Amino acid sequence: MVEAKQRLEMKEAKKLADFKRREKEEERLAKQRVKEQIARDRLERQSKFAKTASATSSASVQQQPTAQAPRKDYAECRLQIRLPDGSALRHNFSATDTLRIVLDYVNSEKNVEGYSLATAYP
Repeated sequence: MVEAKQRLEMKEAKKLADFKRREKEEERLAKQRVKEQIARDRLERQSKFAKTASATSSASVQQQPTAQAPRKDYAECRLQIRLPDGSALRHNFSATDTLRIVLDYVNSEKNVEGYSLATAYP
């Protein structure tokens, strides 16, 4: 009876080992297929890029240099000032106005103390 139980356990262990081995092999093959697909895609992209690069270089040789667009001259700017309480002030200022004028505007509109002007870095 003990021997039969041991044989049964051995068979189950063998089946489990075979199953894990097959599963590992399938994962390895799947990874290999993915790597091959990546390599094919990379080659395809390189050949496509080479074609477009040669086409654009020949087109740029034939193209005449164009003049730059005329520079726009703005007379005013629109500022939005976020206050510490969460509200916002929006106002149009002249392009030549200084920050002193902006500060005076904020002080005249709202009675806010302990603030500073800051800008978001582009």
